Order: sequence, then C-alpha cells, then structure tokens
Amino acid sequence: MMEQKHLEILQRTQQLFMQFGIKSQTVSDIASKLGVSKKTLYLYINNKEDLVMQVMKMFIEYQKQKFEEILQQPLNAIDRFIAINQEIGQQLKQMHPSVMFDVQKYYPEAWEMVRQFKNDFIAKLIVDNIEQGIGEGLYRKNINPEIVSFLYVNMADNLFTINDLSLKYSIVQLHKELARYHIRAVANEKGINYLQQTFNNKDENENY
Repeated sequence: MMEQKHLEILQRTQQLFMQFGIKSQTVSDIASKLGVSKKTLYLYINNKEDLVMQVMKMFIEYQKQKFEEILQQPLNAIDRFIAINQEIGQQLKQMHPSVMFDVQKYYPEAWEMVRQFKNDFIAKLIVDNIEQGIGEGLYRKNINPEIVSFLYVNMADNLFTINDLSLKYSIVQLHKELARYHIRAVANEKGINYLQQTFNNKDENENY
C-alpha cells in the first residue's frame, strides 16, 4: 500500500499538472511548488516520466472509481450516460488545456496507459450503456454497440488534438457537444422524448 507521503506528493503534483500543464514544469519546479527538496521527491520517483506515469495512473484509478459509483446507481441508460459525462465534464473543467496533449506528445508510456483505459474500460462502458438503452427501449435497435463505441472513443480522443477548433472552443464545450451528438444519434423517438421531458426546465447549456 502506498505510504501517505507518497500519496500526498502525487495528489499535489496532479493539482499542479491540472493547473499549469505538464511539459512546462521541471522536477525542480515541482519540488519547489510542493515545498520539498528534489532529494525527497526522488525517493518516490525515478524521473519526470515516472512521475507523470504515477500521476496518470492515480488519475485513471480515480476516474474508474467515480464511474463505478455511477454504474451502481439505479439509472436508465440515458440518465447513466449523462451522469458519466457530467463527471467527465467536471474533471475537464479542472484540467489545463494542454495536459492530454502533453501526455500524448511527450510521455508515450503514460499515453499508452491512458489509451488502454479508453479502449478497454471506457469502450466497454459505452457498449454496456448502448445495450442497456436498447433493452430499455430508449435507443435504436439497429445499432452495432461495438462500432458505435469505437467511433465515440476515437472522436473523444480527437478533442485533445490542438487545432483551429480546439483553439476557438474549450475542451469542456467540445466534450459537451460530443455527448449531445452521441446521445441524440443513438436514442430512438422514445429516448428523444425522455430527453426533452427531463431537460425541459433546465438551462439551455445543460440540455441534451
């Protein structure tokens, strides 16, 4: 089990990454902001690549825990999908725009771990949600859950690519539109009616 000091260092480093990004911060910068010596920091890490890997692993485990909590709730497929995406949205609001771009470009081992999380855990989560929605009569029956899940995960990956659109809109806005696009694409008439009834009195930005 990870000792408390180690855990605190990773949690506080994650906060720094979320606030300032990853690439721009050296190990010396991180140690200084944490109020510890580099010697102390190196008791728990081998190098910056190892630090990024440990932080991303912790972040992924946290996300899995939050998603599992949502999966335990008695929700229909639409409400579950929205709850999951609201949780993701909260995480994105706290994340510096360059974090995932930095991981993808400069820390390939950490990025591979993130990619596996998306391709395995998130992809299965989407497949299960689609199958649940079909069973509940809220999603279209003529859907291949595996293909739609693959498309969704790959579109989500593209949100972190630096381009004209990502420079114009925040990652939170892009993710919100992707979620809307997906749920309306898979929902049938009954599902669309449920969406409209559920979000009828909510702010337009919260509507699906």
